[in-house]
Amino acid sequence: MRLALRLFWRDWRSGELGVLLLAVVLAVAIVTTLGLFVDRMQRAVEIRSATFLAGDLVLRATREVPEEWLGLARAEGLRTAQVLRFASMVFAGDNMKLASVKAVSSNYPLLGRVTISDATGAPPREVSHGPPPGEIWADARLLPALGLTVGHRLGLGTTELVLAAVLHQEPDGGGSLVALGPRVTMNIADIPASGVIQPGSRVQYSYLFAGEPAALARWRARIEPLITEGQKFISVEEGQPQVARSIERARSFLLLAGSLGVVLAGVALAMATRRYTERHADYVAILKTLGASAAMIRSLYAGNLALLAMLGILLGWTLGWLVQALAFMAVREIFALDVPGSVGMKSLWLGVGTGALCLLGLATPPLLRMAGSSPLRVLRRDAQDSGAGRGVYASGLLAFALLLYWYSGDLQLSLLVLGCLLLASLVVGGLSYGLLRRARLPGVQAQSALRLAFAALQRHAALNAVQILVFSLCLMLLLIMVLVRTALLDEWQRELPPRTPNHFLVNIAPYQVEGLKAFLSEHGLVHAGLYPMVPGRVLTINGAPARVLDGEELNIDREFNLTWSDTLPEDNRLVQGRWWGRDGRDEVSAEQGVARALGLKLGDRIGIQIGADRFETTLSSIRQLDWDSMRPNFFLMFPRQVLQQRAGMWLTSFYLEPGRKELLNELVREYPTISVLEMDALLAQLRGIIRQLSLAVEFVLLLLFVSGALVMIASVQAGLDGRFQESAILRALGAGRRLVLGSLIIEFALLGLFAGLLATMGAELAGWYIQTRIMDMDFHLHPLLWLSGPVCGATVAALLGLMSCRRVVNTPPITVLRDLG
Repeated sequence: MRLALRLFWRDWRSGELGVLLLAVVLAVAIVTTLGLFVDRMQRAVEIRSATFLAGDLVLRATREVPEEWLGLARAEGLRTAQVLRFASMVFAGDNMKLASVKAVSSNYPLLGRVTISDATGAPPREVSHGPPPGEIWADARLLPALGLTVGHRLGLGTTELVLAAVLHQEPDGGGSLVALGPRVTMNIADIPASGVIQPGSRVQYSYLFAGEPAALARWRARIEPLITEGQKFISVEEGQPQVARSIERARSFLLLAGSLGVVLAGVALAMATRRYTERHADYVAILKTLGASAAMIRSLYAGNLALLAMLGILLGWTLGWLVQALAFMAVREIFALDVPGSVGMKSLWLGVGTGALCLLGLATPPLLRMAGSSPLRVLRRDAQDSGAGRGVYASGLLAFALLLYWYSGDLQLSLLVLGCLLLASLVVGGLSYGLLRRARLPGVQAQSALRLAFAALQRHAALNAVQILVFSLCLMLLLIMVLVRTALLDEWQRELPPRTPNHFLVNIAPYQVEGLKAFLSEHGLVHAGLYPMVPGRVLTINGAPARVLDGEELNIDREFNLTWSDTLPEDNRLVQGRWWGRDGRDEVSAEQGVARALGLKLGDRIGIQIGADRFETTLSSIRQLDWDSMRPNFFLMFPRQVLQQRAGMWLTSFYLEPGRKELLNELVREYPTISVLEMDALLAQLRGIIRQLSLAVEFVLLLLFVSGALVMIASVQAGLDGRFQESAILRALGAGRRLVLGSLIIEFALLGLFAGLLATMGAELAGWYIQTRIMDMDFHLHPLLWLSGPVCGATVAALLGLMSCRRVVNTPPITVLRDLG
């Protein structure tokens, strides 16, 4: 160990360890930063998404659940809260109004905050509790309808409560079909005195739970077998599928970004290791000439690498932790919740493991194999290094594979990234080497910088092929993330465009349809079409009882809302069959998901039951539609002639600006039987979570850009020795500094141009696979990328060459030639 310390100190003083230590620090810092940042960002987004339910998990029921269930939850360390929802008349003096009443326990909400204000028009503020006993909070549009102001008393049943605040937004306040009419929120302790809940009353019971995921899973597993009809568990994935899908796509992006960060770290270490082993080959040969045994040399370098690993891991871990902490200081105020301050131990150990495994898999094998080097390596500098071999590459690939799987926990993703890396390395390396060896540059003066650059490219074809490989891999990884990030943000923007309908009108009687159209038009409100609704069931398919195919999720026993239409709705797209127009009769059009779940094909005869009436019709088309469009959507649509005589109530949706809320009071006064479902609070929450997901994606991409730039700088630094020698020889032969520097810049620009072209090809292919197979998104080619990729590659490489090689041309030739000795 003493000799290893002396070797370590010698290499440190001479600068030999500088590049390798920098690579270890860089690798550990990249993985630690990305791992910690992604972990904390993901947990912050998950906490934010859970506020859609005001808890991590909801048990919804049509009657009270056994108290024993709640006791078991508390025994698991879970926090609980209770919410009741029902419709009731509220009154102030002689004025009355049907309202959607929400009664909450004192510890509501478990997650998220309630937004209220102290008066109409007063600035809103956030609180982490519901109204105390004796108080009630009301929707702003209820106040003018009843002639109320904050401080007045509002009647509910047999009690009166003080109107203490104007209610703006609740974490779980958007999109419930119970929420028909203006909202009021009260304390659950005031329910008995009000007398509004009687036997037979229609009440929705919601039990909220929050706590550690493992405890939630254990409690749910115990209770789920006891669930009966009218009781249902709801998580974010089940209650808000659009949010769940956005989070899942963002999670895939963050996981992919972290995995590519691991690859970048490994590439940096591989480049530095190659330089270190080359510079130590002569030293090993000298030691063997002086009588050192192979075991002694192996022990010497094992100790040296252990010291290097400890120092590099400590510095890299510290740097990574500081960078992610600074990043979160920058975004903490942007998030609407406290970002978790704790860090995951997995991310910390991953940083440590990256440094250790990369050194073990990439640096140790060639250094230890050099112990078997022939002393002839000293006398014949062109002798082959025994450290190069297939075993070295195999150990490096194994280290990569272990790191990727350790980080992602996803075998498919790990194999995909590793396979793409191998394929890209073979293709890019082969193309680069072949082009550099066979290319010709006629008609250029011998003394020109371009001729010198081209000659250098061909003279070191193998080394430059490796340089192109590193550049193209870094650029390809960054371009992949840019493409996926752009696709993600575009998809989220398409899901929630600025004027997405935010109010639904239901229970529209047929005789009210024309008058309602006129009302909406008069006030400049564009509706998404009015559609009749008829509840019905699918009974048979081609005479056999209808059943759901294995692996599909569809409740065939419940009633679907059916409708008729002469025209195909604008946000529906036919994927099979034809639309009937005004002459359609014995036909039906099915939504694509329902058709897949039931195994429907064009021409199938479908048996339908509406009330006591049964009939059969033929499937003539299959439609694709967007369930997140906030427009009326239907599983089954019929021609006018089939359902017109059976049509019940109608519905529609429209967009209403936030400042025009009082228009709803006018609408309800004119059409008192119509119910208004307000979705604007839900849409605001959706946009908030998407904004935060976008922020997470942007920051991770920025970290990945910095990582890629550092890796490319490390790769340039690793090849500077040869450039020092060539520059010294050229200048000794009379070449000027400007000519040498110009040739180096052109050389790097050509390397970057070719690397950018190859990176663009690889990014398009990888982007297609990731978006279509992993993230379930559409893919389109990017023509602009084929121009910007090579140009950016050439520009970045030229700048890196300029920054790194100025020292090459500024060093006196005599200094370099004397060192060559």
